Amino acid sequence: MKRKYKINGKKITVIHKRTTVSTNTDAMMMPENTLIFADRQTGGKGRLGRSFESPKGGVYMSLSLYRNYSAARLTTAAAVAAAKAAETLGRFDIKIKWVNDLYLENKKICGILAAEKTQNGEISAMVLGLGLNLVEKEPFSAELSKKAGYLFKKGNFYLLRKRFIKAFLEEFYSLLDDNSGTVLNEYTKRDYLLGKTVEFCIDNQTLTGTASGFDKDINLIVKTKDREYRLSFGEARLISY
Repeated sequence: MKRKYKINGKKITVIHKRTTVSTNTDAMMMPENTLIFADRQTGGKGRLGRSFESPKGGVYMSLSLYRNYSAARLTTAAAVAAAKAAETLGRFDIKIKWVNDLYLENKKICGILAAEKTQNGEISAMVLGLGLNLVEKEPFSAELSKKAGYLFKKGNFYLLRKRFIKAFLEEFYSLLDDNSGTVLNEYTKRDYLLGKTVEFCIDNQTLTGTASGFDKDINLIVKTKDREYRLSFGEARLISY
């Protein structure tokens, strides 16, 4: 199935697949502003090459972008857009965990991944992938159920998915080129880590501190007993909250 939309002056092509190996891989082969979504992925990947479980009831989609956007810009705009899209469906308690996860009731419901498409050794495009656990259709594995949840326990999956994707695209394209500080403000007010203890690694040292917010580049600010750190890479691992 293929549909075309016009959002914020951009022509967006939306393609649906029942099953695919990875929507990110598919989007790598597509023209600019093409979104691919699938009912299920058989080989989805998350951050740092981790496998990404794709049960029924999830939204699995990837968007091709040919502008020179940074991965940080894409993931932060997408996180805010996804949270705001969820709010249009009636869920107003979504939190964003730096840098690319959405949480609901202390369980992860969404992951976001930006990948580079290279040609002749140079970046020619970026692909933004998003996986959202929308409506519970089948249980997670026993281990995954301890840390992952769904946006809704029940509901009309197909209608909710359609509404989410449309709202996401509208929000995302309105935020992507916005330089007014809206992304930072919206990201910060949904901060999941604020005031919590995090463990992080920098200069081959593992340290513990308190997450205290973000700077204008959405680097995570962590305060230890000795100093303040601004994390722009790696991963902040939650110890307690």
